[in-house]
Amino acid sequence: MNLFHFSWKVRKILIFLSVLYFIPDLLKAQDTIVKAEPDTALLQCTAVFDSEHLLNQPFKTLKDFSLTTPSAYYLKGKRMFYFGQEADGASLFIDGMQVDNSIDFPLQSIENYSFYGSRTPLYMGFALTGFTGVGTKTPEEWAFNIVAYADLASVMQKYTVEFTFGGPLVAKKKRKAGKRNAVFFMGGKFAHTNNTDPVWKTNSELKPEVLINLQENPLRPTETGNGTYLNSEFVTAAYFTEGGVPDQAGSSAWNSYAKIVIPVGKTLTVSAGNYTNVSSTESGNFENSVFNAANNAVVTKRNLDNYLKVNQIFHVNNDFDVAYTLQFQYANYYRRSESAGHKDRFFDYGYAGKLTTYKMPAYEIGSDTVDGVFYKDVWLLNSWDYDTLVTWQPGDLNPEMAAWTNDYYEIYAGQPHGHYQNLDQIMLGGGLLNGSSMGQVYGLWNSAGSQPGTYAENQTEKYIGRLM
Repeated sequence: MNLFHFSWKVRKILIFLSVLYFIPDLLKAQDTIVKAEPDTALLQCTAVFDSEHLLNQPFKTLKDFSLTTPSAYYLKGKRMFYFGQEADGASLFIDGMQVDNSIDFPLQSIENYSFYGSRTPLYMGFALTGFTGVGTKTPEEWAFNIVAYADLASVMQKYTVEFTFGGPLVAKKKRKAGKRNAVFFMGGKFAHTNNTDPVWKTNSELKPEVLINLQENPLRPTETGNGTYLNSEFVTAAYFTEGGVPDQAGSSAWNSYAKIVIPVGKTLTVSAGNYTNVSSTESGNFENSVFNAANNAVVTKRNLDNYLKVNQIFHVNNDFDVAYTLQFQYANYYRRSESAGHKDRFFDYGYAGKLTTYKMPAYEIGSDTVDGVFYKDVWLLNSWDYDTLVTWQPGDLNPEMAAWTNDYYEIYAGQPHGHYQNLDQIMLGGGLLNGSSMGQVYGLWNSAGSQPGTYAENQTEKYIGRLM
């Protein structure tokens, strides 16, 4: 017998015996899994906090608590991620009301916080990122609380004030034992920062005198006697200095929440609430960071979320109750992006100054027939509007923009031929016309004085009804 075939048969027998040996353990493990009680506590909340936990932690924002959830992380621009997916929708419920832009909700107003991962309450729906549920305070006695704190660093300073206020709407002496009372609660938060996009390292910025000079003298002549260069493209490292906080990169925001809870009889409760978020942010960006931070767009937001909720409990017996909650929600979100100086005066954005074009008729030698008579080698009218000269008067709405055309006319003063006989020559030479865009520095950074590219307003309304 071949020795190789004999050893292979022995090996197969040993493998078969090993499988038989482990089968009982595999079946036992399988039985254990099947018979295990499912973990349905809190619908598999992966993070749960009450007000005591919230106030005793070093966290200051709702975003901070969100990061305690396994797999959660945060990126600049208020971008929160769970399980590798961005929670870019309305993923927060406040007393059952679904809201957007809620990352700055007043922390002092929260009574309990829960994050639902794989399993969520039915009324929340389903999302790969999960949902966050927040319950607000319902004080049994009147109380007022205020907290202020600051984050101070070399590259950012942030100041925050929060308050809570509320209590029963029935005088203490008129309250009856065992009877439910109407309750009012309000919480608010004001926050201001001078840097919405801080980085760990020191910021470099142009020296103030250099920036002023570039604003007033943006152009220089070329060696050819035509066209211009940007002075900003001759800036070197010697023109920069170490700065702390970037210019025009701040934000102020007001967030408030108010609710009233009114019991009707023994089993019915009617409540109404409002969450308001108002903010104004100087929208810094890379293109404006070096030469044009003073013209960052200002983004204004005003978000209103309102709800009316009815809850009723039917007591069937001592061991069984039936309850329902009916909620109606109305939301109104408004956003506006604009220039801080020009706002909604649209025609101010691109106005440089007054350009006056002088024209004359032009003629050429040719032939023509008039009243049947043929004429040869005569002067014929070629154009009624041949441009001969464009004069310039700077405006004061956009002085940095006007400075481009000022410089161009000063560089070629007394030389209209080939330089400012018509508008095309001015544009090709480096001057600006009304409505023109300033050239970028190396195609990377906006030149000093560049206005925001657009004015935009948009408003969204939402109507939501839920049975919970």
